[in-house]
Amino acid sequence: MAQNRGQVAARAPAPDAAPLAARVDILAGEQLSISGGDQAWAVPTLLFARTRKGDEVAGQTVNDRVRSVIEPDLTAEGMEVVDVEHAGATLRVTVDRPGGIDLDAVSQASRRVSDLLDRHDVVPGRYTLEVSSPGIERSLRTPDHYRRFVGSPVTVKTRPGTDGERRIDGVLESADDDGVVVAGRSIPYAHIERARTRFEWPAAPRKDVKQQRAGSR
Repeated sequence: MAQNRGQVAARAPAPDAAPLAARVDILAGEQLSISGGDQAWAVPTLLFARTRKGDEVAGQTVNDRVRSVIEPDLTAEGMEVVDVEHAGATLRVTVDRPGGIDLDAVSQASRRVSDLLDRHDVVPGRYTLEVSSPGIERSLRTPDHYRRFVGSPVTVKTRPGTDGERRIDGVLESADDDGVVVAGRSIPYAHIERARTRFEWPAAPRKDVKQQRAGSR
């Protein structure tokens, strides 16, 4: 077995620009390597190479299996698993903690998730694991996500064939087990293609025109 080698490089993230992130590449071979790099938003990228085999489990999606494996440990460490998304060759895990999550905690979560998935073999084939914080705007995927952000501005895109405009921007007025109400429109979860919270910059205070003219004299 090849000797393990590790090096991590880090740069400070841009303030409030994008989520902190760590990537774990699952590749063929037995060698484990860790290297650092820069994302487009200048946050560290941790790369882990591992071989992993997995079998499908009837009645459970990959997302369900991953969440059931990682959630107890991360919860015990004071973190929340906000989202798990397996799309193609990428597995994205979004984590958070009360009061916000910093780079060290994201890196810690990334290593912990990688170790748990390595031991439990719940994801078949070759894939890339990305562990990140939610960032300013959050994807909404589950009823609990929607309930948490009732009263917040959101953007919802409905599935093709759904009546009415496909993009709805407005306040999330309510959410239950069946669907949501956004800007007065009731939308079943089955009709939602994707949704996210929407960050709105506070309006800059406007000076009185008369005061501006007086100040310019």
